[in-house]
Amino acid sequence: MTYHPRSLWRLFLLSVLVVGCATNSNDLMASEQQIRTTGTLSGKVTKGPVSPAQTGETSSAHAAPGITLLIRPSTGHAVQSVVSDVQGAYSVNLPAGTYQVEMGPLTGIEFTKDLPTMVTIQEGTVTLLNISIDTGMR
Repeated sequence: MTYHPRSLWRLFLLSVLVVGCATNSNDLMASEQQIRTTGTLSGKVTKGPVSPAQTGETSSAHAAPGITLLIRPSTGHAVQSVVSDVQGAYSVNLPAGTYQVEMGPLTGIEFTKDLPTMVTIQEGTVTLLNISIDTGMR
């Protein structure tokens, strides 16, 4: 059987296309699988009061940027961290499971009653954890 060079070239291009599509398809399926098996932990970190209380005024909490949260899976020792942005917001994708959330060191007499805490991350969902830091200012 004799093949025409143009036919061989078409066969070669077709095989490259099929293999390339299969590879991209596998990559896409792996990416979709990862999305389905992870969830998101997000929230906002606030600090307050930010000024001494004065008669007739209320002191509200403000965004707390640069706060480090430490996230440790309940089944292991690996620690992941996330830092709050300038609006005090944070968000991190995690594999589905249960985690302990702690806070990095705070300055002065600041503290929070919100942490440490346990959270459960479910695949495909967002778990909200807002954190309030008390500055100790009165």
